[in-house]
Amino acid sequence: MFRPESGRPDGKTVRRRALLLSVMAGLCASCVIAAAVSGSFVCYAVSCDGEIVGTVSSRTELDAAIEEADAVAAVILGEDHPVIDTVAVTATLSSSSGNADELTGAILDNLEGIVHVPVLTVDGVPVAAMDSEESINAVLDGLLARFTRENTISARFIQKIGIETTYVGPDMLRTGAELAEMLDPENQDSPCRLTVVTEETAESLVTVPYDTQIIYDENAYSDERTIISEGQNGRRLDVTVTVCENGLAVTSCLSRSVTVRAPVDEVVSVGALPGSRTDSKGTYIWPTTGKISSGFGSRAIKVGSSNHKGIDIANDVGTDVWAADGGVVIAAKTGDNGGYGNMIKIRHDNGCVTLYAHLSSILVSEGDRVAQGDLIAEMGRSGNVTGPHLHFEIRPNGSTAVNPTKYLSGKPDRE
Repeated sequence: MFRPESGRPDGKTVRRRALLLSVMAGLCASCVIAAAVSGSFVCYAVSCDGEIVGTVSSRTELDAAIEEADAVAAVILGEDHPVIDTVAVTATLSSSSGNADELTGAILDNLEGIVHVPVLTVDGVPVAAMDSEESINAVLDGLLARFTRENTISARFIQKIGIETTYVGPDMLRTGAELAEMLDPENQDSPCRLTVVTEETAESLVTVPYDTQIIYDENAYSDERTIISEGQNGRRLDVTVTVCENGLAVTSCLSRSVTVRAPVDEVVSVGALPGSRTDSKGTYIWPTTGKISSGFGSRAIKVGSSNHKGIDIANDVGTDVWAADGGVVIAAKTGDNGGYGNMIKIRHDNGCVTLYAHLSSILVSEGDRVAQGDLIAEMGRSGNVTGPHLHFEIRPNGSTAVNPTKYLSGKPDRE
């Protein structure tokens, strides 16, 4: 039974109780003989408004019951409403009797200004009462429902909530609407407002990047990179749990992860040789296939220069033209260009420049780095020519042309 703290009865009240109990003790003496004859026993009967509400078999129980009822009533009604003034005690014969707790309850049930109802406590403190425990729970459930969403997995109050059926004054009784307003988490004016704690889940698909496995190729340069097999990103389902107070997120953490699709590694081949594939080797390969139609130096012709600064290699229009050595493209021009037609110049790492003229198409741009053997153009008949061929020059110092055949080995028959 809920019993708030209260002051003890004053001396006058104690003396009044003692007097009453001594009178009852005297009365009981006259009942002993009758009890022996009838088979009953002497009891202490307590009456309210002339009606017996309970009996106990001993003075100790009687004293305890009245003292407890008086203490509860003092808290609810005040010290000026002693129970002894509202009940009558008599000795009687009975074949059965109750106990002190039952008598206390019976006395309190018959006192005006006291009700026996379910009381809501918050952290152990009585807040309000209603006519039934179900009514209180309905209010509490309604508050939780306000902050519950489709993805909510749990909802509770941060405070310790209790419901205890006990004795209180009618002023503690509340309607459902009144109690809901008192406990409303958003009612900043209420000292009884509750805090609703919820846990909510959220699912998200996350991209899992693939890793790259590198295989080193001993026959390739370090800047040569070849994808052997493409990588594929994976997918992962993350489930996050967020803790909220009154609908506002407080903390969030990853609850679990489920792999939807595992990533597939990319496999890449990388050259192990130092340097770059576009570095100059210092040697020159034939830049195309075909037959030498005109050599280096003086010649007697009607079309073109009589002092030929390179060699002409004849073949069909569209025949591949390759870089004689690695280097950087310093010119990639279309037009007549002084009779050269469409032309390319490549400067090599040793300062040497090679020139490719009379092209039908140019496949590189100025500033590109090319490796020895890279396809750079197609043979043509642009500029001052009599037929399709490649005019090829080698300029060791970048300006003065020399006989290319002194730098080339074999014949221009590479396929």
